[in-house]
Amino acid sequence: MMRRELFGNGALLKTEALGRNAVFLETVDSTNAFAKRMAYEGCPHGQLVVSEHQTAGRGRRGRGWSDEKEQSICMSIVLRPPVAAELAPRYPIAAALGLCDAFASLGVAAKIKWPNDLLYEKKKLSGILLEAGFCGGACFFVAGVGINVNQTSFHGEIKDTATSLCLAAGKVLAREAVLCAALNAMEPVFLLCETEEGFESILARYAPVSCTLKKAVDVMDANGVFRGVAESLDGLGRLMVRTGDGALVTVNAGDVSVRGAKEEQEG
Repeated sequence: MMRRELFGNGALLKTEALGRNAVFLETVDSTNAFAKRMAYEGCPHGQLVVSEHQTAGRGRRGRGWSDEKEQSICMSIVLRPPVAAELAPRYPIAAALGLCDAFASLGVAAKIKWPNDLLYEKKKLSGILLEAGFCGGACFFVAGVGINVNQTSFHGEIKDTATSLCLAAGKVLAREAVLCAALNAMEPVFLLCETEEGFESILARYAPVSCTLKKAVDVMDANGVFRGVAESLDGLGRLMVRTGDGALVTVNAGDVSVRGAKEEQEG
């Protein structure tokens, strides 16, 4: 079980709000589902839910998220920013950039695969799932994050596509330190989502660590598949794809899947 005393003694956690109210669970259906229930009950901004294991962990577009007990981090954070619900797509972008910063501080140079994955040498380290809700006339967001920390092997369908911070860094990492590094790095980036200027600064920092931008991609939606070049992100964090006929198409993360044009596995 994660050592809460190392998390909460002030030596590791440097945030103002994120993680200052925390619930640590042994097992839960989904940390996002648990955090959403807490949000509807009025929990504060920054409320953290961490579980050693999820029985129904979820990824984007209904995919599952598998975890290895006491080797990974499964967490969700309740955010109550003073913004309209329409700005929700900014927050997975911010979370990904914050995690990239956190992993760099731990010695791992990750790349961001739009919209919600962190990769190391083309293998998945971490995934993000953002969900929104309304309570008391205001919107809230729940940012779910799964991080592979100390796994040394993977099985089944992710055997060849997943990796961990341990494998990337070449050493075992204290999960408390990883958790706090992630929260410390995400908090200031989340704050930048509240203004146009702030989000522009996120986009400027995002581009150099993206493994999607400026690359050929296949976009799969309800109408089929089209190919183009991932040109940029817009002011909401949506992907702008230039097609072969010169059209610029706005791609919403919730509606489609995007993969590198030469990849076989769906992103």
